[in-house]
Amino acid sequence: MKAYALTPYKNEGTMQWVDREVPQLGPRQVQVRVQAAGLNPLDRMIAGGQFKGLLSYRLPQVMGQEFAGVITQVGPGVSQYSVGDAVFGRPAIDRVGTFAEYLVADAADIAPAPRGSPRRRRRPCRWFSSPPFRPLRRRLGSNPGTRYSSRAAVAGWGPSPCR
Repeated sequence: MKAYALTPYKNEGTMQWVDREVPQLGPRQVQVRVQAAGLNPLDRMIAGGQFKGLLSYRLPQVMGQEFAGVITQVGPGVSQYSVGDAVFGRPAIDRVGTFAEYLVADAADIAPAPRGSPRRRRRPCRWFSSPPFRPLRRRLGSNPGTRYSSRAAVAGWGPSPCR
């Protein structure tokens, strides 16, 4: 599978496409085909090396903290989800890697996508309105009147809209 990974920590982090094996799941885990991955300020901080002393990632490390997708496999001990369920979530900090075609997450770290939501709207929270992302939003041309709905996301910058 293809994945987007942090290679060296130099120059605030260098990212490149890498080939990886599809991750295998264990007990109480699900395998998810990723349909969307959110960019989060923590990704930038990890890529810049700000957590090297706290988190021991082996490079190249697939990055990404948030995802939405469809379950492709269910591990032993998982009864609340089935293959084909649409889900979203954030893997544990030692299991980051949502910038990939597939990921494995603990069943406790995911939630069902809202029923009836069109696939194109099943996206992870992107903290797109938080202060660090305001210049990016302006550059992308967010027009006045653009709406963002809140799905109860809270981060270091306070409540954050999810789209």
